[in-house]
Amino acid sequence: MFADRYGMSFIAFQIGVCLREQGNRFGPWIPFGRWGQEMWVSDRDLCNAFERAVENSKIGFGVFNLLSNNEGSRWDLTHLQRDFGYEPLDGARPSVGPVGKAKTAVAYFSDDFVPALLRKTPGRTW
Repeated sequence: MFADRYGMSFIAFQIGVCLREQGNRFGPWIPFGRWGQEMWVSDRDLCNAFERAVENSKIGFGVFNLLSNNEGSRWDLTHLQRDFGYEPLDGARPSVGPVGKAKTAVAYFSDDFVPALLRKTPGRTW
């Protein structure tokens, strides 16, 4: 392995949503609606993880999800917590306004509901 052969480690972060606009504050301006808000990572959490990665000498190779402790997030932080002792300092509850809720509903119906209904329709010819 590269780390063993050359004495260098490789640590990659799959960084969630981190925006220069709005000072990287959490809010409804985060793209991708609720999904994007669940992936938000604060500057403080980002720097915390980077510092831990630079200071860590045990991990030769690793790819880790990096985001804050956002309510409803489906992304797993257990490896980052186990290998680096990382605990997010920040987090938020996603809030999507009426337009975001409408977009989510349209996406659900067009991507999930209607295709599932069509699969169950007997004798369809289209």
